[in-house]
Amino acid sequence: MRRLLYLIVMMLAGVPLSVSNAATLTISCQEAAQYSQDEVNSIYNSVSDIDGVSEANRLWTEYHKLKHRCVKQPNARATVNVSEEIADLANTYR
Repeated sequence: MRRLLYLIVMMLAGVPLSVSNAATLTISCQEAAQYSQDEVNSIYNSVSDIDGVSEANRLWTEYHKLKHRCVKQPNARATVNVSEEIADLANTYR
């Protein structure tokens, strides 16, 4: 569960959020590769519960963009904006 919450906030690739108190988090290809599809699905559900389906869909899309970039650029990293609540959860479980 800890890894799931961490990945929730890491599934983004720099799309700005319209949240006044936003936080920035970064994930590498190596970090993204350690999660199974079931774990990613669980993370999606957790983000949906915390920040809504729209935010979960945005993160889902950005996570998959990073995964595709990692095929040709194994050292790629994604930096994303997330809500303070998601950032706090991620930092707790790092």
